[in-house]
This record gives sequence, structure tokens and C-alpha cells, in this order.
Amino acid sequence: MGLGASVLTKTLTFSAAFSAFGDPIPWLIALAFFFARGFIKTGTCEALLAPAIPSVSARAGGIFLPLVKSLCVACGSNVGDGTEHKLGSWLMLTCFQTSVISSSMFLTAMAANPLSATLTFNTIQQTIGWTDWAKAAIVPGLISLIVVPFILYLFYPPTVKSSPDAPILARKEVGEDGTHDY
Repeated sequence: MGLGASVLTKTLTFSAAFSAFGDPIPWLIALAFFFARGFIKTGTCEALLAPAIPSVSARAGGIFLPLVKSLCVACGSNVGDGTEHKLGSWLMLTCFQTSVISSSMFLTAMAANPLSATLTFNTIQQTIGWTDWAKAAIVPGLISLIVVPFILYLFYPPTVKSSPDAPILARKEVGEDGTHDY
């Protein structure tokens, strides 16, 4: 609405007002939010979504945070009532840290990564392609995806160590057909 008003009042020309829309990065981020709903229903893990969704905010905040929060609540771990250490604190920290790790693993996993590749090219004329980035980041990324949750478990352990009723609660919450209306 603001852009439309600035064009109508001739504060900006049409091309000046909409010039930022020529950059592909904001469009990739917008598409990430559009796809988020579909990914929620597929149950795909965060690291597999990272190459396709170029926004850590869209993946972590739009897809995984609601799922992790629901899991915490289902396990009786709620913020502010003294039960957050049951499972919720560890899950939230793990979700945050692994989102950051997966964002560094792929050129298309975060909007800043293509910018870094462009800056590298502009500075030293070295092209970094998607495969180059992935080959350089895959080993430290996978190791980090294994080690970081373990380290968090050691230093910030949940008080709930097992949840045998989780599959039953999940089937009850989602339904036998695997769908859930959010």
C-alpha cells in the first residue's frame, strides 16, 4: 500500500518504487513462506529443507518452531510454569542451533549465503557455486548436526529422558489419516 501511495502521489516513479523487486533474494524468501504450509504437512526435516528454503526464519520460525512448541506442550513442558526444563528448553535450543547449522550448509539455505558468494566474486574473482559450497560445508555441517544436540543434552539436559506415549499422542493429535488442520 505504501509503494502504491508513493507512486500515486508521485513521490517516487514506478520504476524507483519497485526497483527492489528485481532482486531475486526477497522473492526467494517470500516463496519460502508460501511453501512453508506445504512442508509442514510433509513432515520433512529441517536440513533437507535448507537447500530449498532460503530463509532460516521461514524454516525455523514458520515451520519447525510451531511443531517443536506443540511437542513441548504435548509433553507437559510449558514456558513460565516451571516445567520448561522437562523437555522444552532443550528442544528449543536444539531447534535454534540446528537451524543455524543447516543454514550454513547450502548456498541457497539462507539469503546471506548468495550475497557472500557474490562478495567473494567481486573481491577476488572466485566463483563459488552451489556444489562448491555444499562440498565445503557438508562434513562440518553433518558433524555439527550430530554433535551440537549431544553437547546441549550434556550441558542443558531435559528432565524427561523418555516419552513412550509420544507416538500415541502424535496419532491422537494428528489423526489416523496423517492430516492436521492448524
